[in-house]
Amino acid sequence: MTTVNVRAIVTDALVGMVSGVTGMVPPSNEPLPDFIQAPVDRAVERISAALADMTAERDALRDQLHVANENIEQLHNELNLLALPEQTMVAKEGV
Repeated sequence: MTTVNVRAIVTDALVGMVSGVTGMVPPSNEPLPDFIQAPVDRAVERISAALADMTAERDALRDQLHVANENIEQLHNELNLLALPEQTMVAKEGV
């Protein structure tokens, strides 16, 4: 699974929007001032928490699907076993 750097994506988007409006670009070798970076970091924390919740929910659903598929396979096998004697009787009668 690929790890996404949400902080970098959000920061780049914000810098791009501000630069587009103001025509100013911050120095690339210096971090953004705290008054800009702090709200970005808080937003990234909220996004990351939401993604973690969705990932946990997806994993739980995947586990439930796996169990359901195993149950379906087991039922299918049991139905095949139940159908087997009938098919054997028909074959004997047809002889």
